[in-house]
Amino acid sequence: GTYASYSIHLQSNVFLYIGQNATILGASPANGRGYDPAEPGAGNPYQDFGHSHWHNSLIWGENLTNIVIGGPGTIDGKGLIASGSSESAPLQGNKILALRLCRNVVVRDITMVNGGHFCILPTAVDNFRIDNLKIDTNRDGIDIDCCRNVRVSNCTVNSPWDDAICPKSSYALGYARSTDNITISNNFVTGTYELGSVLAGTWKKF
Repeated sequence: GTYASYSIHLQSNVFLYIGQNATILGASPANGRGYDPAEPGAGNPYQDFGHSHWHNSLIWGENLTNIVIGGPGTIDGKGLIASGSSESAPLQGNKILALRLCRNVVVRDITMVNGGHFCILPTAVDNFRIDNLKIDTNRDGIDIDCCRNVRVSNCTVNSPWDDAICPKSSYALGYARSTDNITISNNFVTGTYELGSVLAGTWKKF
């Protein structure tokens, strides 16, 4: 079935499994309820808001080890904000999955749609494997920031308005950290098709 949710806070040594025909749906804030607030003290003058806050996400974790998120189900971030000043508004979320300072992470075999500003934003996540994802999103697909030892393979990413798979080394942590040892292989990325049409199999061009 479909399970509407606000922020899901991950713990270490967890396997979040989304079964066949199951969907985690990012709910729209209502009746005073919504996503976790962006953490106080994060951010800096050199980095935009979306890259430098993690807690205001559908699924987030910080300082964790040994995490697996797997399918074959779907995560739909329908209630997330994709851009603009409303990203920092109370109760709003802007990412499907945000991880900070984590190790030994696997995300595999799931479908993501309507990812908000980012479907997946790992920052300083080491030993990270992303495999066999289907992403059809309204902003960035996968932004690999300040991470080391990362493999992205066998994914399909449709991101008609922004980046599909984007390695970078930003100042999001408040200090410089390089991105090293990244392998990106056997992926299909495009920005040609209307949102949702790749997952629907209609491949409708703009």
